[in-house]
Amino acid sequence: MLIIYIGRKRFAHMLYLGNAETVKKIFSIEKFPKAATTITRSFGKIKTLELSNIVSKRIWEFLNTIINWNKIDGDWLGLDSSIFVRYGNKEGAAKGYNPKTPGRNSHNPIFAFLNKQRFVINVWNRSGSTNSSNNVIEFFKETYERIKNKVSLKGILADAGFYKEDFIKLLESLGLRYIIKAIIFSNLAEKISMISEKQWEVVDKGIWVSELLFKPDVWDKERRYIVIRQQKDIKENALGKQLPLFEDIDMNDYLYFVIVTNIDYLPAVEIWRQMRSRSNDENIIKELKEDFGCAGFAVASFYGTETALQMCVFAYNLFLIFKKNYCLILKKQNA
Repeated sequence: MLIIYIGRKRFAHMLYLGNAETVKKIFSIEKFPKAATTITRSFGKIKTLELSNIVSKRIWEFLNTIINWNKIDGDWLGLDSSIFVRYGNKEGAAKGYNPKTPGRNSHNPIFAFLNKQRFVINVWNRSGSTNSSNNVIEFFKETYERIKNKVSLKGILADAGFYKEDFIKLLESLGLRYIIKAIIFSNLAEKISMISEKQWEVVDKGIWVSELLFKPDVWDKERRYIVIRQQKDIKENALGKQLPLFEDIDMNDYLYFVIVTNIDYLPAVEIWRQMRSRSNDENIIKELKEDFGCAGFAVASFYGTETALQMCVFAYNLFLIFKKNYCLILKKQNA
């Protein structure tokens, strides 16, 4: 964790900590490793899910005692995944979806966040070749158990990897609201293509929103879908995709972004605006990668790498708690 806090991303960067005796005195460390290989061997011994879970459980038990839950009125739970490129022979590192560095081996970890408070509630490592929806239900169940009696959840914000009817039905059975990015398969694309121009509501220059009821072929019922259309030549950073299987020139001028939700009391544009707050989760992942070494500290063992990832997230949460408490102290002093 000291290596993380000085901004380094590899076990070998232990050399940058400075004089060992000084570090031991400052942080009350009884034993200090003489080489980085001592640390990598320790993480390398973690070769089972059970051992990794023990670390994860104990980290959360500690965080649970120092997070000021009473100050959290309510929040959205954000669910997302990322891609961590791996080099060398790392267990579970494989070729999969990797738009920035295609063909490279990677891991595909999955994260859970409190969207406004920015705490990382849970993280699991996954193989780079795994399907984006792999283990999402089990991951959510563990995450929900951690916070269901701590935070009043406003709802679930999730990426397309969570666009599964089994997952959605689980949320509905728990009485939870959700806003989930939908995958535009051909049948949904065809339904979107049938939206008349009068049904599109102008949100901003080059942006329209509409909605429809839709049931994928293998799902059991219709649900509410919000469709956002953005004109490519007007919105430079437009998000979304072209509708597949359609060659109409006019339709190819637009990118489409689709959301499925069970929130029926808000207009479509408000659902989209709430979904945009997911960018906060993406910023957290970026911070974890760049400032807390989450994409580094990999060892040969898959679960050893997962445990190192948990320690990076632990360091992030501790820093966040410190920052929140420090700001609170400053406000009291200024008052």
